[in-house]
Amino acid sequence: MKKNIFKNHIGELVAAIVLGLLEVLALSLFYKDSLAFWFASFGSVMLLLGSWIVFSALFFALFRLFLFVLDRLVPAKNQSRIHFWFALLVLLFFWLPWLIAFYPGSASYDMMYQVTQINGGIPLNGHHPPFATMVMGFVSNIGWMISHGPNLGIFLYVLLQTLICAVAVSYMIAQMQRIGISMGFQMITLGYFAITPLWGGAMQTGIKDILFTGVFLLFMTYSMQLFLPLRKADGSIRFPAWKWILYGICILVLCLYRNGIILILVPTLVIFFFCGDRSKGWRKYFVLTAVVSLALVLVFGNVVKKGYHTKTETAEALSIPFQQTARDIRDNPEELTRGQQEIIEKTFNIEDYRKLGKVYYPHASDPVKVHYLWWATDVQSKILKEYLKVWGQRLGKRPLTYVEAMLSNSFGYYSITPKITPEKYGAGTSVQFGVDTLASEDAVKASEGKLDESYIPHQAESMQSFASFLAKWYGFWQKIPVLNLLLKCGTYALILLIITIHFAKKKNRRVLLAIPLILLYLMAIAAPLNEHIRYVLPAVASLPLLIAACYGREEKLSMED
Repeated sequence: MKKNIFKNHIGELVAAIVLGLLEVLALSLFYKDSLAFWFASFGSVMLLLGSWIVFSALFFALFRLFLFVLDRLVPAKNQSRIHFWFALLVLLFFWLPWLIAFYPGSASYDMMYQVTQINGGIPLNGHHPPFATMVMGFVSNIGWMISHGPNLGIFLYVLLQTLICAVAVSYMIAQMQRIGISMGFQMITLGYFAITPLWGGAMQTGIKDILFTGVFLLFMTYSMQLFLPLRKADGSIRFPAWKWILYGICILVLCLYRNGIILILVPTLVIFFFCGDRSKGWRKYFVLTAVVSLALVLVFGNVVKKGYHTKTETAEALSIPFQQTARDIRDNPEELTRGQQEIIEKTFNIEDYRKLGKVYYPHASDPVKVHYLWWATDVQSKILKEYLKVWGQRLGKRPLTYVEAMLSNSFGYYSITPKITPEKYGAGTSVQFGVDTLASEDAVKASEGKLDESYIPHQAESMQSFASFLAKWYGFWQKIPVLNLLLKCGTYALILLIITIHFAKKKNRRVLLAIPLILLYLMAIAAPLNEHIRYVLPAVASLPLLIAACYGREEKLSMED
């Protein structure tokens, strides 16, 4: 019997073994900042193997239990449904108190940095997507014109992102009954988004990723309808023109609202084109929608580049090699040749290469990559190829150091036990509480009189006790076993992996909806910050949709609407 269990679930077993090892390595790097100690003695090797086995067995048991519950919970036994407007009202009822308590909203450093580019504090640049910067600046300035201060503008943007996310989640839930999903799973999904402080906390945080999450979820829900469509009497897909327009707008906004996302969307659209519903007719509209949207993305990019002379940001994509170099210098500073040292100094525009080792922080690349951002000089850009050669040379010399650097900067996205504390440089941060005034203060100083102290936003003093209560409520969840897993990136990575493996084994085409979610996680692993949930929040929001799509029943869809 036991042999059959393992044989029938080989995919889950392999995943559990790999994740068990990664969990042990994550704990090692968090508490010891090293992997080498595992091989220091026979006893440490035995401890490694024992820990690996325990975590692997635990993950395998959790995977089987999770799938057992889903098999009995998700498929519908009746035709009950949660209506869109009911879901929307519930979400707003639970989310709006967060917006009120933290009025005008916990404007992040990034948000105020972007708004400042529109208001003349600093020039428009490519460090953040220019389109997102323009939207934030436009909404912020509407509030400024009404109230002659920064707070209302921040609140209007936070309210905008909250409404978009609430509409997206409500629309997703409203679609579940149509594809044969139970009322129980619909209720759990609504309760998860409404009650879990991750979402209420995220809504009041002013940053581009929240609005992006709502648009991404709409994109995924429309995409799901190409795999599980509503059909007309003649068998063709009922996907009206207004949906194609909204689908195209989603593609356009997603590409313009986050740097590099086009690298995820293009392969995703290609796969959806070939693997969507087998009926004919819809693909010509799909191609037209995708081509027009992507063309507009290119046009906008070129206009902004020529009009504002913005540079393409490369430092974000180089976070892993930058961290590996910095860790190598920290641990082995004397091993680099003088030629290698000079190339590193020129690349990062520093006088002493050892500075990288001194500022190196294992869980965030910001202290290192700050020396190579959009303001990188032409000399830095030209010597980048030489730097990559040095990087390759040192990889051959110190492969373990490079592995340690990569895992230290990413383990929070695929492990569930280490909690990065204190939350430094944003690593380990789920949501932000309170206005970050640093960017505004810097903008006032750098604006040469264009901006004054009135430009700096401030939290409403009358709501501080309520805001403190909600922040403590969030902290309470972080300390409670099981509940705290709902605030960790790694939990959702495990769910995504097991759902993908389980339904891929069943040759369920709808599991292809997992591809953009997986790519988002891979992008986060290569990102500057470890365990920064906003990077994967769109994938987290889309997981209930993926589960519903994989369990959806096509025979319920042949109907006239």
